[in-house]
Amino acid sequence: MESVDVVCMKMKNTVGLLLLCALSACTRAPDHMKELSNPTVEAKVEARLAEWQSDHADLRPGLGGLVVSNADPTGEWKNHDMAMESNRMTVRRRRGGQYEVLFSTHGCVDYWTLTRQAACSNGVFQMAKPVEEYSGAQYDTLYTLAVSNQTVLLPQSAARTVDSGSSFSQYPKEQRALFLGFRKETGGTQQAGCTVPTGARGRTPAVP
Repeated sequence: MESVDVVCMKMKNTVGLLLLCALSACTRAPDHMKELSNPTVEAKVEARLAEWQSDHADLRPGLGGLVVSNADPTGEWKNHDMAMESNRMTVRRRRGGQYEVLFSTHGCVDYWTLTRQAACSNGVFQMAKPVEEYSGAQYDTLYTLAVSNQTVLLPQSAARTVDSGSSFSQYPKEQRALFLGFRKETGGTQQAGCTVPTGARGRTPAVP
């Protein structure tokens, strides 16, 4: 059986080849763009996000067996680290059980950074406002999953794909989650407790 890393690499190569057909001249944004502010672009992104409405069908993915209710969301997270796009999140714990999120995304020609407040309960990481990836995916909720001995933050925008297999159907659900979710790079522990104290703000959708 192929290892998870080998499968993920094959999936990345498949996506990369398809995109390269249309973006053959596209090169990866320099690393120094990762967490820089880009006010003009960020204002346009925030304007789009102001009209965003959550797809409630994605709030209860059929991934209950993978959800980790006590995972620590703090630390550095990364996903889609390919030539066309890279997304990162830095999550820091604040007083009262709340979190601060520094979300950054960059691709061929642009980059932006968004700051959000968040709460976490029963494996559901809920931001006060949505974010937008370079590729256009928008979401305010991520699910904390345990996949192949790793902790993954899966955006709600990817939950349906992982659950239904509408993309990458040749791979098991766990490997789809590993490819589409954020993987932790540094910081945090597995037992810190993803909970919200009594009276804390924030919507906390249930996960089966």
